Amino acid sequence: MALKAGRPTGRTSEHIDRVRQQLAVEDGEARLNVRMPKSEYRRLRRFALDADMSVSDVVRVALRQYMSKPADESVS
Repeated sequence: MALKAGRPTGRTSEHIDRVRQQLAVEDGEARLNVRMPKSEYRRLRRFALDADMSVSDVVRVALRQYMSKPADESVS
């Protein structure tokens, strides 16, 4: 097998099958890392504190609400 120049994609058929299996599993949790301006993060933390929620809970609720909209409404 010849080597190719460039960054490997990691999208072999084995990788794709493994990702599909992980998506099919409903139980468990996954970690999400998001970069955002510090000012927005401070607002998020304040919002969570005022709502007596964790930051994770606020993000989960917001994402559920956002993803429940039709695709053409979700894009801003």
